[in-house]
Amino acid sequence: MYMKIAMAIAGGFVVAYRVSKKLLKHNATGIIQRKFGAVVGALSVIPALFISTVIGGNLGGGYGEAVSRSLGLRSAGIPIGLAIGLFTIIVLVMWVFTFIGIIIGGVVNDFIFKRRST
Repeated sequence: MYMKIAMAIAGGFVVAYRVSKKLLKHNATGIIQRKFGAVVGALSVIPALFISTVIGGNLGGGYGEAVSRSLGLRSAGIPIGLAIGLFTIIVLVMWVFTFIGIIIGGVVNDFIFKRRST
């Protein structure tokens, strides 16, 4: 069970990194937006781990238990549900934080260049 959870967390961070990299590549136009997106995305590792444990663990474990009981397997699906819940929430949280960083970088970028032009 612990191995599934560790693999889900590691896989979630790898997928979140790759998704955030593509998000930065396609949505961040300036260097400031890219830097803010990367920094805020990197700083979201600890909140993503916490939120995924609290929300993803509960939702995934509960869903895994419900599915396994409906199939007559008692509680065999809980570890799989935990892993899927952790993985999904880590990716979503880090993606949202990276997007927020891009938005903040855009606001800072506009503020800096508007101040220079006036």
